[in-house]
Amino acid sequence: MRLPDFSADAALNSLREEMGATEQGDISLPAGAKRLSEEELQILTADGIDVASLLEVRALADGTLAYRGRRVFVYDRNFVLPGPQSAREEEWPRFHVADCPKLRQLRAWSHGRQYVVSAEVGLMQKKQLRACQDCLVELKYEGIDKKAKLSRPSIVHAFTVERFYHLWPRDLPEAPGSTGEPDVELDDFGGDFGEHAVAAMELAQYRCTKCGIDLAAPELRRFLHVHHREVVRYDNPLSELVVLCIGCHANQSGHGLMRALLDFSEFSVLARG
Repeated sequence: MRLPDFSADAALNSLREEMGATEQGDISLPAGAKRLSEEELQILTADGIDVASLLEVRALADGTLAYRGRRVFVYDRNFVLPGPQSAREEEWPRFHVADCPKLRQLRAWSHGRQYVVSAEVGLMQKKQLRACQDCLVELKYEGIDKKAKLSRPSIVHAFTVERFYHLWPRDLPEAPGSTGEPDVELDDFGGDFGEHAVAAMELAQYRCTKCGIDLAAPELRRFLHVHHREVVRYDNPLSELVVLCIGCHANQSGHGLMRALLDFSEFSVLARG
């Protein structure tokens, strides 16, 4: 179907002149060439998408990984354990959540490997994969550093995909003024949320500021969330952040879906004592 030439429409041109719109401007789709289709997004959140090279995976300013507008994990499909879950968790292959030194090395020597990008919530149990410890150090996940990696391994074991995507949202915002050109970078407006969330939890001494439950034990910190006072996404000053347990967080307006999370069920048992 051929669209009419609206620039020749006298009524529209008259209205444009009354509005003072002297320039016709240009209409283009923002970063459309780089975004995932609905079908591709379903694959990304299910079995994952094979990539020809790790060069297709971009490191964001906060150290996490992105693929075509989504924050993702990376693993080698050849290393996924076949068959039923029989191996101990310590023996599971690693998946990467950040641009750690190991992944940077793999990026330089990735020829012939079958790497996968994924945003699957059930990635760990379904694929029998565990988070790369070096990645968690790189992100300072839950305050972990090189020393804590060895002295507090329970923090590493407490990693969950749900918790990660709470601190670093899966969906990335469009950069203002994006024109869809192939080299347009998506700015990571939410890049400081993870850092500020950790600072907020430390200030609260890992207690829920509403009900007061103490979640300071490393294995319990996954039940501690950071909530925005106002719905201003990607605006993360400490004054805007509230530390809540997952139970109190689920009671906030618009957050009821959290009750469907496994963490919520486990926390409910814990809170009942």
